[in-house]
Order: sequence, then C-alpha cells, then structure tokens
Amino acid sequence: MKIGDIARTSEGRLFINQKILPRLASELKEGDNVLFVGIDCAWDYKTLFFNPAVLTNFETMDIKPDFKPDIVGDISNCPQIEDNKYDLVVLIGVYEFVNDKDSMFKEINRILKPEGKALLSLPGAGYYESPNNHVEPWQVWDKVKYLQILEMYVVGERNGKRPTSVHLIVKRVNRYIIYLSCYDYRFMGFMVW
Repeated sequence: MKIGDIARTSEGRLFINQKILPRLASELKEGDNVLFVGIDCAWDYKTLFFNPAVLTNFETMDIKPDFKPDIVGDISNCPQIEDNKYDLVVLIGVYEFVNDKDSMFKEINRILKPEGKALLSLPGAGYYESPNNHVEPWQVWDKVKYLQILEMYVVGERNGKRPTSVHLIVKRVNRYIIYLSCYDYRFMGFMVW
C-alpha cells in the first residue's frame, strides 16, 4: 500500500501519513541518516525519504530477517548501531511488540544525534486493552523520560472510548516544560520546549 492510499486507513495512521511524516521528511537535509524501525509490508514509506532533491541515508530495522531489513535487530538492544547516528528515527506500530520499553527509549536516545528527532506512534487504551501495550496521554512523560517531547497528538477515533493512539515527536534532552498549544475534537497538541 502506498502512503497516499487512504482506503481502510485509521485516522491516526492517516494523520501520520498526511501531516507528520511529510513535514519531518521535508526538514531533512541531504546526507541525513534516517532509521525506520519495524518494517510494515503494507505501507511503503521509502518514497518520502528517497526524494531526488534531498538524498538521505534511509535504513530499516526489524527483528524478522524475512522482511529483509538493513539491520536485523531489536530496538530495545541494538549495540550494532553507533551512538549519535540518526537525524530521524521512526517507530510506527512497534511499541506494542517491544518487551523492554524502557530500554527501547534509552536506545533511541543513544542513537539519535544531539539535535535528531524521533516519531513515536504509540497505541492508546482505545486500541489495545493490555496495559503493557498501550499508553494513556498522561503516562507519556514517564514512559519516554529519556527524551524530550516536542509535539504530542492524541487521537480518539471511537466515540466514548479512550484514545486510540498517541503520536510523539521527541528529541534528546533532559528537561520537561509543557505548553498546551491547541485542542479540537480529535487532537490535543502539546508543545514541549
């Protein structure tokens, strides 16, 4: 499925595909390093990062060698990746499959360049009922404590249900200042400076 195909697409994934990823891709400079963790055979995100005007070093990572990732490994323990390597790390549909979530966030902090960013798409309680596989919006700061939250989008797709996803844009830093920036029917945005 190409990134523009919206058939059977959740609002959370649609928001990522149409708003967040294109903006993050447009901020990249030639030669920047991008790591896409968790290869999803149903989506083709490479087209965003193979813009001939801005050539990035796009790599994929997955624990399943059958998917033919560039790096076979676990994002919660990836010593094969050097420190400060990536300008952008993308995790969509990965959080719920990682056993050691705390280590995952530590590793993301380690492999990001000092001014690098990561897009983390986390399932909400309205998507997964298992407490270890979802986050509530108020839990996010504790979960990603090794990273600074720059933007937070809470998506609720089902009336009367808990949020179905929480999308974060984060970077490496150690301070937390929260500023409520916008609110509408489906999204609540937070900016952290």
